[in-house]
Amino acid sequence: MYGTVDVCGIYSTTGSGSKRSAIESGCHDVSVIGWRIQESISPGLNAIARLEYGLALDQNSGIGAPSFGSRALSRQGYVGLSGEYGSVTAGRMSSPVKILQYFDPAGGSVFSGLLVLLPTPLNSRADPTHFSNAVRYMSPVLGGWQHFAVYAFAPYVCDDKAYVSNQERAALAATYYQGERLAFFASTQLTSHLGNLEPLTLRDSAAALSWVIDRIKIAGIYVRSERSGGAIVGGANKRIFDQGSIGLQYHLTEIDTIGIQVSHLHEHHRDQADATSTGLVLEHALSKRTLLYAGYNLTLNDATTQFSADTFNRPAPGATARLVGAGIRHNF
Repeated sequence: MYGTVDVCGIYSTTGSGSKRSAIESGCHDVSVIGWRIQESISPGLNAIARLEYGLALDQNSGIGAPSFGSRALSRQGYVGLSGEYGSVTAGRMSSPVKILQYFDPAGGSVFSGLLVLLPTPLNSRADPTHFSNAVRYMSPVLGGWQHFAVYAFAPYVCDDKAYVSNQERAALAATYYQGERLAFFASTQLTSHLGNLEPLTLRDSAAALSWVIDRIKIAGIYVRSERSGGAIVGGANKRIFDQGSIGLQYHLTEIDTIGIQVSHLHEHHRDQADATSTGLVLEHALSKRTLLYAGYNLTLNDATTQFSADTFNRPAPGATARLVGAGIRHNF
């Protein structure tokens, strides 16, 4: 059994007098509870399973409660086999692209400068961090390298705005290297919406690189999302998002860390569809399991973009968004 409990207080502004104060669940890491299961079947072969659920602590919403977009808070539920050649699992599971969060100097927190950590299907409330109805292969770690392959039928649960979810297909390949100082990640994903009157194809690519020198970690992340087909914006049939981020993490002491990241997003088919976001996070480890943190985010939107680190306080096009907060996270 394992889990994470994360609660924070935040204050956000998005211009024009729009302000929001709240207690939130999961500002640094998502609050979850889960179980990992492994049983030896024969020498070199194990049966494995995992059940993991999200928790909305600020709303006292427990396992299976509805979340944003009417999605259940179920995160992972799969069963499979593992051995010396890796593992094969089937069910609902995390996308390997979540590894990008480990490259984020701001810890993948809500204060991060990343505007679009993971591409999301157009006009969809789907959760891009997890695949449903999926089969996944994970290789063993050899020389610091690990490889992934995922194929998903109806990958996005409750894709209820424009598409029939059981007519979607997604295929992803990824590779990850973790060395003593150098880390690298790359992935590519193709998603096809087959059921819409005007089918949409998504091609999402991501890459990240980090380097550790003494107390300093420098990291860069690049994400591209290409969306073809369907009625997108202004009659266009293709839409491309590019996002680049660069950041630095510095260990002030053995228990105190500061991270800063700047991210810029550009949408190719429209003029001034850009946004720049800067995130700053301070962390203090009370123990190996308990972390105090505080953060700040500033997002500058151009004329047509509406990004904010606070997803529940969306700014008007072109407005500047700010978020400040502090919280505590405990792992068990």
